[in-house]
Amino acid sequence: MKHGEVLENFNILKEMIKFDGTTSEVQAADLDWLIIRGDLLREIFEGLRAYLGRGANIAIKAPGKTSGKRFFASLLNRNMELKEIVIVLNLLINEGGWGKSEITVDYEGKKATVTLQNCITARKTRSTEPSCTFLTGYFEGFFEKLFNKETQCIETACIAKGDAVCEFQITPKNMA
Repeated sequence: MKHGEVLENFNILKEMIKFDGTTSEVQAADLDWLIIRGDLLREIFEGLRAYLGRGANIAIKAPGKTSGKRFFASLLNRNMELKEIVIVLNLLINEGGWGKSEITVDYEGKKATVTLQNCITARKTRSTEPSCTFLTGYFEGFFEKLFNKETQCIETACIAKGDAVCEFQITPKNMA
C-alpha cells in the first residue's frame, strides 16, 4: 500500500468512528460499538459452550452473521463502493483489536479469504477444533451482502488449535 493510500484509508476510518461525550456512545459507521476486554469476550463464548455444549455454536454464530450484514449495510448506506467497504472492514479489524488481517476478494467468483494473526477470539485459548464461531458468522453475513448471494464461511485454520493464523474461506453456499 502506498503512502497516499494509507492516509486516505486513515481518513476513511477517522470519519467512521465517533465518540459522543454527552451520551458516552461510540459509533462506527452509524452503529453502536463497545470497547470491551478481549478476555471477557472469550469468557462469554467459553461460558456459552460450557452451558449449551455444541449447540452454543449456533447461539454464537447467528448474532455474528446478523452483525456482519448490518455493518455492511451501514457502509453501503454511505454510498461507498464495494472495494471501499472491504477496505473499511479491514481497517476496523486491524485498528479495532480483532487481530492483524489480510482480506482477499474474488469479486467475479464471489469468494473471499480472511486471514487473522493474533485473532481476538482464538488468542490465549486452546481447542481441538476451530473456535472462532462468532467471526465465522460475521464474515459469512458480511460477504453474503457483498456478493448478494448466500455464502458459507469455513474456518480452515485456527490459532486455538495451534495453527499460525486463523483463516476463513468464504464461498457461495452451493460451492462450500
